[in-house]
Amino acid sequence: MARVHAIRALHRGLQVLEALNGNNRALVSEVALATGLPRTTTFRLLENLRDAGYVERDDRDHRYFVTIQVRNLSRAFEDDAWVTDTAGPVLAALAGSLLWPVYLSTLFGTSMLIRATTTYASPLAIDAVTPGTLVPLLTSGAGKAYLAFCGDEERRSLLGMLAKSTDPAHAPARSPAKFGRTLREVRQRGYALDVKARMRRNPGRTTSIAVPVVGKSRVYGSLTLRYSDSAMPLARAVKRFHPVLARAARQLGGELDQRRSS
Repeated sequence: MARVHAIRALHRGLQVLEALNGNNRALVSEVALATGLPRTTTFRLLENLRDAGYVERDDRDHRYFVTIQVRNLSRAFEDDAWVTDTAGPVLAALAGSLLWPVYLSTLFGTSMLIRATTTYASPLAIDAVTPGTLVPLLTSGAGKAYLAFCGDEERRSLLGMLAKSTDPAHAPARSPAKFGRTLREVRQRGYALDVKARMRRNPGRTTSIAVPVVGKSRVYGSLTLRYSDSAMPLARAVKRFHPVLARAARQLGGELDQRRSS
């Protein structure tokens, strides 16, 4: 098999990212010293990583730091195992106690990625939402539940990246005061809501009730139940479903903490 030629710029970019990840909030000169690369090359690589969303720069002191986006480089490695081994039994129990479908989502870049669902076991599944589906961070119940309960630094980083986007789905990030009130309401209630029209083959509206899966030091994701508005009023649905989802999320958060510490 022919040897693949190394891509020098890619190798150097990874060097810079690794150096910055080990010495956060560094000047260009400090990263250059750590990698042995010329200062001009280091600056160019940092700016490319910044454009890609992996690095940001503080304009006050010109120091660079990695963003939450870097965590996603390891998500496929660490998340699949806990979804299968830890979340699987929790979702199976929910499928037995709730007739409506439940989804487990985790942060993926600047979206929420559906990792697992109980759709297969739900007699009331509305639309065929499968694992691997991306949902918007700012407008979905899953995303709002995640953002409301994650750490302040992580929230600022995510909203800062989205505020620079021209995508209409990211518009709430450009109104920080208004969206901040939305997230405070989610924290006060303990859950987020998302009301939307169904697909054309199933006319009507659906509501999603989402709760965060919170551990001791991080938010792992969100659990979301989706039901048809015609089935019951919102107040009744919240009373029926929220306590069950919240208990499952607490159980999952505790089990994930144990898994990480073992």
